[in-house]
Amino acid sequence: MYVRYLNIAVLGLLFLGLSTSIASADAVIKKNYLNYNGYRYYKGSAQQLELGDWCDKKTPITAANYCDQKGTLKGLINQVTVSRFEVEQNGSTAVNILGNFSIPLLGWGLKGDDFVKKVFDGEYVFLHMAIDNENKFKNDLNKKPGKINDLKQKDSYRIVDSVIIVMKGSEARSLGITHKGNFKGTWNGTKLTVDSDVQSETARQFEPEKGTVYAYGLKKIQWDAKREKKRTEIEDLKNDPHGP
Repeated sequence: MYVRYLNIAVLGLLFLGLSTSIASADAVIKKNYLNYNGYRYYKGSAQQLELGDWCDKKTPITAANYCDQKGTLKGLINQVTVSRFEVEQNGSTAVNILGNFSIPLLGWGLKGDDFVKKVFDGEYVFLHMAIDNENKFKNDLNKKPGKINDLKQKDSYRIVDSVIIVMKGSEARSLGITHKGNFKGTWNGTKLTVDSDVQSETARQFEPEKGTVYAYGLKKIQWDAKREKKRTEIEDLKNDPHGP
């Protein structure tokens, strides 16, 4: 009887270890995209984009898909949802991590190999930041006729509704962002303030550096009319993930 219970306990620990291993594999990085929680985020031109930008999506045959920045809507964003994740070596290679990401543009004085090592060691982590209430964002955008006029001109225009930022793990911890769970925050276009257990508001603030956006999500605009001249309102914002 003792052996039977012992075996059950051992199996339980093995199962727990397996489950923990699976749960910790938050993201997989490919050359042209980052897969986080089953959603594929674009990497092409990420370091030139910010949350709330609107851009012209390009799909070249011989290069990575990317979005060419045309303007910004970040003044319409206030509430955001943020979460932290890490990238493990299983499923992500050094070549893919460095693909479509400029280490010199990051500006941290690193070599590519050093960046990859710090990512795998967890010294560098990733912060996912997304518009919290997209319906409110859409409604507020519809009240801006100048922006609507800009956006309706081409079907290839997209809105950057989420970004993935590379940051130092120590910065994430100082913000009070733990490895698991989503946190609420406010975004003023340049600075993020996170609602967390950290008492000091100064400690909860984070201003992403230029060149630290590693990947981004796009929304495709669903209009109230098919023809551009008849468009007056955005009906919906649809997910537009990177292809497999």
